[in-house]
Amino acid sequence: MRRLPLVLLALPLFTAGCADDFCGDDLAPLLEVGDGTHGFLSIDDGAVLQVERGSQGGQHIWAGLVASGLHPGSEDISEGLRNDDLPWIRFELESVEGVHSNENLQRRPLDRYDDGSFGLETRQVPFRHWPVLPDDWAEQDIGDREAFMESMDFVLRATVEDACDDTVTDEVTVRLAFPPREETG
Repeated sequence: MRRLPLVLLALPLFTAGCADDFCGDDLAPLLEVGDGTHGFLSIDDGAVLQVERGSQGGQHIWAGLVASGLHPGSEDISEGLRNDDLPWIRFELESVEGVHSNENLQRRPLDRYDDGSFGLETRQVPFRHWPVLPDDWAEQDIGDREAFMESMDFVLRATVEDACDDTVTDEVTVRLAFPPREETG
């Protein structure tokens, strides 16, 4: 009796959730980006998002998304990495000055909802005061910079690329509201 390598015997287990089984449907992918502070909340252009300060001096907003017509990937992250079917998800915060958010492209499963849609209820989107740090940043008053940023329009953008190579993007114009800065001294 000839023995097959273990890899060949296990192959059907790893391809059972293959994205090709789900690809090719005629549904147009749809995506909506929104506020993710306390779970996904649909927002309109001009919405004000609350900024949270991190313990190490950074700041972030919370975003979320709802999608349909996409391959959501496996429900478990380990299974999704093994099946190579997890969607790529990116959030961006951009002003006329450039992209303020840190690079945050990651693969993760999308939550399933009863209506057949998928989503990501909440995700931290860290960002910087300046897209490119100016030479004189240490001399600038951060409180003044934050007040200026509160007067700016930002584009909050979400992009999802699924295992079927469908990519969909949605964006909404938002404003930021910074919490008061603690006085030191």
